[in-house]
Amino acid sequence: MRSLSPLVVLIALLARATAQTCGNIEATTQHNFTTPDGRGRSYVKYKPLGIATASNYPLVVELHGLGACASNLYSYSGWTLVADQNNFILVTPQGVEKSWNAGRCCGQARAAKLNVDDVSFLRMVAADVLAAEPGVDPTRVYFAGHSTGCMMAQRMALEASDLVAAVGCHAGMLMVPPSSPAVDSITTPSGL
Repeated sequence: MRSLSPLVVLIALLARATAQTCGNIEATTQHNFTTPDGRGRSYVKYKPLGIATASNYPLVVELHGLGACASNLYSYSGWTLVADQNNFILVTPQGVEKSWNAGRCCGQARAAKLNVDDVSFLRMVAADVLAAEPGVDPTRVYFAGHSTGCMMAQRMALEASDLVAAVGCHAGMLMVPPSSPAVDSITTPSGL
């Protein structure tokens, strides 16, 4: 019996990820609005029950990878359990065409013809949550991401350092030139 080559397996996995449909998850609310460039955009918010009486709690903005969906992060990431255990609001925005304009990489959101301004969009998401949730501490807004979501989270650290307290990534790298004073605060582990 012949085994599949790694390239065939990779192509199959990418096709499956790109073809996934975005669904809904219980205990979340979806928020829709129109950005200044006229695009309909959305994010999903998860609010643990324990937060109802809390104050000064953090906001974590988790960004999906290329070809993925904001709503599907809840089923595989484990973030909701962490939010429950640590009392923070979790928000997962949806990228344009399931992608982010993270700089030099990747997907339709980066295409010049679309001219997607994801930094402004993510600022709008944070502002929307901060306005709706007075218990969120505006100095504790954190971004995290997987793959291109990580790249976009790092771009937010550079281009929205007045908003972003810290970034945590899993699988991704900085894809914009570090031409900001905020670059001094970035630590990149090496030698792993």
